[in-house]
Amino acid sequence: MRRWVKGVSRVTVCVAMGMACSLQQASALTHYVTVKAIILDGPRCSIVGNAAGRIDVPFGDTLRTDMIDGVNYEKPIPFSLSCSGSPSTLRFKFSGNTGATFDPNVLATSFPDLGVRLLKPDGSALNLNDEFAVTVIGAPAFKAVPVQRPGATLPTGSFSASATLTMEVQ
Repeated sequence: MRRWVKGVSRVTVCVAMGMACSLQQASALTHYVTVKAIILDGPRCSIVGNAAGRIDVPFGDTLRTDMIDGVNYEKPIPFSLSCSGSPSTLRFKFSGNTGATFDPNVLATSFPDLGVRLLKPDGSALNLNDEFAVTVIGAPAFKAVPVQRPGATLPTGSFSASATLTMEVQ
């Protein structure tokens, strides 16, 4: 016992041994704290796309270059969620390339003057690489709409764009 209390004040020894004792000198008290906890596995969620595991937004074959204005051709981004447990908050983020050349907040496409704007469920813009949190569990109704550089003359033909949708479960 002597080796353990070497250099420890008399008050500290009394507290550590569980004995009642009076303070006879001014000194710092040392308290030993034991922490016990159980770590639980939290809720888990997965993003569910189509049968191939992708989320495809089909704009169709009838887009007219003179009608692409950021309003026309708005389409839902079709996905669902599969959750176990009850997460309190879900955070979503669409990340992709550096953005369109004319607007870094818009997803770039294979046509330099054409982009795809992502929309929140309320219809406001969701900037590329920004997070969006929801507290209602379920897949938010994100949308996508083609936009073009002001004054641009778009070519005809097929275009493509890609992004990664990530979700953080809290």
